[in-house]
Amino acid sequence: MALKRLLVSAAGACTCAGPAFAQSMNISGLLDVGVRYASGPAKAWAMNRGNNNRLIFSGTEDLGDDLAATFALEMRFEPDTGTLESNNGLLFGGESRVGLRGKFGHIRLGRGLTAVQQPNVSYDPWVNTTVAALQPLLTAFYNSEDASVNTTGVGTAVPGQVSRWRNAVFYDSPSFGGLVGRMSVQAKEDNPGSRSYPISASLNYSDGPLSVLAGYEVNNLNTKYGQVAAAYTVGGVTLLGSFAINDPEGPARLTGYGGGARIPVWTATTIRIGYAATRSNLPGVTTAKRPDGTLVTSRMPIDVFRQISDNDLKALITYMRSIPAVNNPVPRTNSRLDPPPPPGGYGPRISVPDVPRTNKILYGRYLATVAHCTECHTPGEGAKKDYANRLGAGGAEFVRWQTGEVYNVSRNITPDPISGIGNWTDQEIKDAITKGIRKGGGMLRFPMAFSYYQNMKAEDVDAIVAYLRSLPPKKGFGAHE
Repeated sequence: MALKRLLVSAAGACTCAGPAFAQSMNISGLLDVGVRYASGPAKAWAMNRGNNNRLIFSGTEDLGDDLAATFALEMRFEPDTGTLESNNGLLFGGESRVGLRGKFGHIRLGRGLTAVQQPNVSYDPWVNTTVAALQPLLTAFYNSEDASVNTTGVGTAVPGQVSRWRNAVFYDSPSFGGLVGRMSVQAKEDNPGSRSYPISASLNYSDGPLSVLAGYEVNNLNTKYGQVAAAYTVGGVTLLGSFAINDPEGPARLTGYGGGARIPVWTATTIRIGYAATRSNLPGVTTAKRPDGTLVTSRMPIDVFRQISDNDLKALITYMRSIPAVNNPVPRTNSRLDPPPPPGGYGPRISVPDVPRTNKILYGRYLATVAHCTECHTPGEGAKKDYANRLGAGGAEFVRWQTGEVYNVSRNITPDPISGIGNWTDQEIKDAITKGIRKGGGMLRFPMAFSYYQNMKAEDVDAIVAYLRSLPPKKGFGAHE
């Protein structure tokens, strides 16, 4: 981005020329880790985080003439291992921005929360910082950047990009009697396949006991999002309310609404209460709930199934209803051994259009997603799959849940010539998918589902091969091992 280079160069020139000006540097953050014990057959201690753990470096430098250079770097990490936060894998996953502040306002460049997502957490009673946070419901499960046009992941949102934009320009206006305008624009270079130009804008009023937000955003898939929220403090108690519309392309539209209160009771203690819900204009939207209302556990790959197109999902349901009924009562899975559902549930499923078969790579990506290729061949588990950095690199462990024994490890299916399939012919890749035959001979082991993949159409297998060839090569767990 030429603008980014110009701004950074200008700031650097200002700091090196003329007399020295005042500088400030701040280091802040949060460390929140706990220990829990699971009873039952597992009988294990586990250490994990509570809040989002972060380390923040920020600073300003007075450049004179009412100008100041600013920067902010926020590192997100796992406190129990010291590694980077696994849902994005970025060094500064929270924020990485440099800017200039003056009478005109504050302009920044880099990666950070959008103009709507930056202020809207203030209207969650828990400020989106604990397992009780209502933010996913209040925002109707909206994502500021969707993964459907990228090859870096297979989730509904690009990992780490649910509320942030990278390669973006951020502007905050001066305050006019408590009224501040914000705007964010993401560069096209980060989303070459975007259906729209990502833009976010909000008006924010805060004066005395009253705060109000009105925001509108369009993401890279032309999903339109609007939100209004307000907070009012009376007698020390803060009352909050929010309403949002998540309107993706297609027939589906979601609304999220809720409210709550923060009630101080002692000097350093606050009671927080809240309620939030979502609604869809489509009946029968998938929510991963059993008939009795309980949630399916995370072992069920809901995030993958939600990416099945509407027409394919209808066909799947039609087929399942055609199977002759069998009376076979099955006991409920031991939930103490299964990963728990995500906090707040899975949320409504958004409409998924058909993927054009004329786009071989995009269609192959769709098939590799719903057939679990990229899920099984990416390290991590559930929400901690590292799609952003290790998509297809192998290394995912398959464990017998009864004993905890690792019985297989997925292989690298990226085009890396040494540890991946870069030196495999198209036919060798097809034989591995549909026949379970390795390059050079030998059979692949369970859970490689070649006995099912052998029923795929030849053109569908060709599309998967084309997609695998398009992946960035990654060093990983050897495809030949």
